[in-house]
Amino acid sequence: MDRLTTGIAGLDTVLGGGFPIGASVFIGGSPGTGKTLLTEQILFHQAAQGRRSLFLTTLSEPHEKLIRHAEAFSWFDRRWLGDQIELLSLYPTVEQQGLTEALELLLQSVRARRAQIVVIDGFRGLRTMAGDDFSVRRFIFDLAAKLNLLGVTCIFNGEYGRPEIDHYPEFTIADGIVWLRNDLVGMKHERWLEVVKLRGATYLGGRHRFEISQLGIEVYPRIASLVGTVDYTPGPERLRLGTPGLDAMLNGGILGSSVTLLLGTPGTGKTLVSMQFLAEGARQGEPGLFVSFHESPSHLRYRAQSFDLIGDESFLDGSVQILYASAAELNAEAVATRICAAIDEHQIRRVVVDSVANLEATFDTAQLGDYLVALTMYLRSRGVATLLLKEIPELAGAPLTLAGLTVSVTADNILLLRHVELDGRLERIISVVKLRDSDFDASVRPYTIGRHGLVVGEPLRGVEGALTGMARLRSGETAPDRPIISTVP
Repeated sequence: MDRLTTGIAGLDTVLGGGFPIGASVFIGGSPGTGKTLLTEQILFHQAAQGRRSLFLTTLSEPHEKLIRHAEAFSWFDRRWLGDQIELLSLYPTVEQQGLTEALELLLQSVRARRAQIVVIDGFRGLRTMAGDDFSVRRFIFDLAAKLNLLGVTCIFNGEYGRPEIDHYPEFTIADGIVWLRNDLVGMKHERWLEVVKLRGATYLGGRHRFEISQLGIEVYPRIASLVGTVDYTPGPERLRLGTPGLDAMLNGGILGSSVTLLLGTPGTGKTLVSMQFLAEGARQGEPGLFVSFHESPSHLRYRAQSFDLIGDESFLDGSVQILYASAAELNAEAVATRICAAIDEHQIRRVVVDSVANLEATFDTAQLGDYLVALTMYLRSRGVATLLLKEIPELAGAPLTLAGLTVSVTADNILLLRHVELDGRLERIISVVKLRDSDFDASVRPYTIGRHGLVVGEPLRGVEGALTGMARLRSGETAPDRPIISTVP
C-alpha cells in the first residue's frame, strides 16, 4: 500500500511508513496539543514533494494567523502558499447553505486544483454547526468515499478528548485516528502521541513522546516498541577498560556486546573509569559515545586532558562523540532516539551512560524496566559494549544492597567502587561483583586516583567487612601505613 509520508521521521516510524494514501484520518486532542501544527508540517513537507493540498477552516483560526504562526518554523516556505497549498474557509457555505452544499464546494475545489490532500481544520466546529450526529456521519462518509475514489487523503483536526473517540460516530468511519495530549507532570509539560487506529497498516502501539521546537514537531518512538525480540551473541573478544589493574581483575576485560553496570559512591571515579573505557576503545579503533546528563562536552574534554586520558586526542578528534542532554528537562525516549542515530552515523562500538539515576527519574518502576531492557537489547544487537553508571548514595558505613536496582537485572557485569573507613581513614576500594560467562578476580582491592587515572593496588590483607563501608582489622592484624602496598601491572 502506498503511503503519504509526514516528513517527521519518528512519526513515520510509528505509523509504519506514513498514512495510507486515500485514507481518512482524524487528529484529535485538547487545545494546544499541536494538531494544526502537525497538519501544517505535513502539508509543507508534501508540497516540497510536488503534491497539492487544500487547507479548509471552519470556526478555527483566521488564515492570516495560521500563516503567521507557521512562519516561526524552519519548514515554512511562503512560495508554496496559493500554489501547492490553498487555504479556503468552509464556514460561510456551511452556515448559509448547509453540509451538502459544503461537500459539493469542497469536491469542486479538489478537482479544480487537482489536490491530493485535504485538511479540515477545527472539525469540532463543523460538528457544532451541523447540529446532529447523523448529518456529521453522512458528511464524513460521503466525503471519504468520494475522496478515496480520487486517491485523495483527508485529514480532520478537532478538539476531542480521549473518551469522545469512543463515542462520536465520525471515529467509526475514520481509517486512522491519531491522538495528541500535553500533560503537566510535576512542574513541566510532557507531550504524548498515540495511534489509536490505522487501517491497512502495521503501526507501533502505545504512547510516544514528542516535542515542539523551531524544527516543528519531533516524535520519539518508544524504544520498547521498536526493539521487540532480537537475537544476539556476545562477542568472543575481550574489551579492555583501559585501567590495567581493573582489566587484570576482569581476566583481560569484558566480553563484546555486554552491558556493564558501574556502581559507586560519590567521588569514587565512576566518570573517570568510563572515560578511560572510551579512550581505550578509540585507541583500538572502536568509536565511542559518551551520554552525559550533567557535564557538558567542554567540561568532559577538559577532564580528559586533565587526566592524560586522550593520548591520541580521542575526545577532541571525533573518535569519541558526546551526547549531552540536561537532566533538568530530560526526555528519555529522545535520548534513546539520539543514541540509535549516533550508532548508525558514527559506527559506535562503545557507549557510556552517565547516569542511570537520571533515566530512573523520568519513569515509574514498570516503565523503567521496559525502557532499560529494550535499550540494552538494542545496544547488544548492534554489537555495542555499554557501560551504565549508577550512584550509590551512601558514602561509607552503610550496607550495600542491589535490591530495587532495576538495571542490575539486565546487566551482564557489575563493578563496584566505594569508600571505606579503615583505621580512621577514608579509602577507596574496587571489586567485581558479577562477570557473566567468565571467571574473574573476586578480591577487594584499594585504588588511588592520579594524573593517569585509576591505579589499582593489591588485594586488601588482614581486613574484613570492606564492602559494608566499615572495614575491620582481623584480630591480631596491624593496620598498614597505606592500604596500597604495590600496584597491579
